[in-house]
Amino acid sequence: MKRLFLYRIFFFLLFFIFPFFSIAQQTKVDSLLLFLKTAPDDTVKVNTLNALCREYRNISSFGPALYYAQQAKALAEKIQILGEKAKGWPKGIANSLANMGIISFNHGNFKVAADFHFQALKIREKIGDKIGIGNSCNSIALSYSNLGDIEKALEYHFKSLKIMEEIGNKNGIGNSYNNIGLLYYDEGNYDQALKYLYKALKIGEELNERLYMSGRYNNIGIVYEQQGRLSNKTMANDKFQKALAYHLKSLNIQEELGDTQGKGGSYNNIALIYFDLGKIALNKDVSKKYYKNSLENYLKALLIAKEINDQDLMCNTSINIANVYLESNKLEEAHDYLNQTLKLAKEIGKKSRVQEAYFSLSELFERKHDYKQALEYHKLYTNLKDTLLNETSSKQIAEMNTKYDTERKDKELIQKDAEIIKQQAESEKQQTQRNAFIIGFGLVLVLAFFIFRGYRQKKEANAMLETKNEAISKQNKEIEKKNTVITDSIEYAKNIQSSILPTEEELKKHFQNYFILYKPKDIVSGDFYWINEQENNLLFAVADCTGHGVPGAFMSLMGHNLLREIVSRKNNFNPSEILDELNLKVLKTLKQDSKNTSAKYGMDIALISMDKKRNRIEFAGAHNPLYIIRNKECIQLKAEARSIGSFPREDKKGFMNQSFQLQKGDMLYLFSDGYTDQKGGPDGKKLFSKPFRELLQDLCELNVSEQHWQLDTNIINWQGNKKQTDDILVVGIRM
Repeated sequence: MKRLFLYRIFFFLLFFIFPFFSIAQQTKVDSLLLFLKTAPDDTVKVNTLNALCREYRNISSFGPALYYAQQAKALAEKIQILGEKAKGWPKGIANSLANMGIISFNHGNFKVAADFHFQALKIREKIGDKIGIGNSCNSIALSYSNLGDIEKALEYHFKSLKIMEEIGNKNGIGNSYNNIGLLYYDEGNYDQALKYLYKALKIGEELNERLYMSGRYNNIGIVYEQQGRLSNKTMANDKFQKALAYHLKSLNIQEELGDTQGKGGSYNNIALIYFDLGKIALNKDVSKKYYKNSLENYLKALLIAKEINDQDLMCNTSINIANVYLESNKLEEAHDYLNQTLKLAKEIGKKSRVQEAYFSLSELFERKHDYKQALEYHKLYTNLKDTLLNETSSKQIAEMNTKYDTERKDKELIQKDAEIIKQQAESEKQQTQRNAFIIGFGLVLVLAFFIFRGYRQKKEANAMLETKNEAISKQNKEIEKKNTVITDSIEYAKNIQSSILPTEEELKKHFQNYFILYKPKDIVSGDFYWINEQENNLLFAVADCTGHGVPGAFMSLMGHNLLREIVSRKNNFNPSEILDELNLKVLKTLKQDSKNTSAKYGMDIALISMDKKRNRIEFAGAHNPLYIIRNKECIQLKAEARSIGSFPREDKKGFMNQSFQLQKGDMLYLFSDGYTDQKGGPDGKKLFSKPFRELLQDLCELNVSEQHWQLDTNIINWQGNKKQTDDILVVGIRM
């Protein structure tokens, strides 16, 4: 089923002063451009340029929007305000920077967006612009939220809330409540999410802001629905009914306001809740009723999608309708809509929807007992799934590799050109000075005229040298610029790498008490952790790839995708077999030769398979062991003394499994060698494994948050003023 819509509020206020007409009448682009033609270079023109930026931004025309924001900033920096010594209008500069931040946010450049908003915040704090400060804090919080730093996002949302409460700005207070509630939703803290969303709703009702009320009703409905999905049937029914009530309230406002696109989203959300209610209904008649209501709302959403010509929404809604028919066992109707979905998805190039249609068609023919057709569509589904997985993996690796290689070569070429220019300039300087000396000496013996000519030649030579020096300076600036681009590219690679790691919500779903100490040596890391669940089996791995920084990140991305491919393709939860196949795939991918059996490129890994019903684990490892601490005694499940990506010796078979029965209170530790290999202490030596085990035995009875803090503090104190040796990753799980 298609995902729901969440409404986050990105509020940003600009103030305009026009001498001849009101702002409500001059918000159109044509009117602003007309005014701009005759506007003098003053604060009104800065506001007009910023208004143009906002109008273009509202229609997603970000090129012109950025141009007018830059023009506004440039003009604001040149204006001379009466009574001020220095040039520049700080408020106009801050508003322009904030506009640039919003444009970067809309482009998905969240780090750049945060930088622009921090610049705007600094200016607004200096001039005491309280509303501007509150807006900047909100914008910074939204950037941190999209970067995955929930703690920082909450910090700045609460700062914004405090400012808005101080100045009594109810709109700002309501928006802060809404955004804080959604952050708690993202964390899975649904009670806190509802607390703040209800506060936001109350503000909206006091102000009678109908559009905002619609969004807040929608958000509350989504939280209740998510609670329903995580509850037992009795509790789920209550939560789904509440969710339905709030989505209907949202729909009523959208109908009142004539919000066609909003109505399409609400019909979709309402249909999905009816579908959920149908799945938990206690008898078939009630279930049929709910499926009928679900179908009616999906059909309304489909009509709107066709009306606004939103082909993506048409495709999503069609497959949802097919799945309702399938669940209702109306196989012919389901077949029709699945064929429609398949045709449209192929036309618009939505491979993921094609994949979903194949899967549903396979299930449909299985219900018809046409197992041949069911098998054909399941093969098509599996092949397309593998294709999408390989395309994603290849695209990610190629993107990172191309950026890294191209920018490294550019940097080297610029440095080389700068060195050549510098050498030429020095050589020409020496030659010119020597010629000037010879000519000068000769002219002393001849006439004053020749002395003057020699002086003029020397002056020309100095001018040439100055030109060369300017060229060198320009090349140095280009080198600095390239360095910045390379750093930004590696930051982008970090975002790609972060996206493959399990989310905190996913980890909390499986482990109630755990910690992860993750300290990359560089911006990106060669260490990663991975999780996969199916039915009662759970796989969890900690891996340490060859190298660190960008090369290590390439390896970690490849390792993650290969693990996912192996498990999803064979549905295999045997750790030793997974590592055997991973070893072969790494050798094949990296084209490593069996003549050299020591792995030049590969990874060390600890992999556990957990049977939740029997509370039992199986373990296999390549170099990395598993520590289980029970009653302060350390039980070590040793790993094979070879890496993934190495050829086994003739006398060695594949990786071996080790089984272990867990008890309540056991602490499991999986880790890379970064912690034990860190150099430090009074003698500058490695920490080594034995002191690390003893440290874990001392800490094992503390709560997991305290363990994380103690391990981090210990390694910082041990490292002292020395550089970090390698990427560090330690995962602790209490059973």
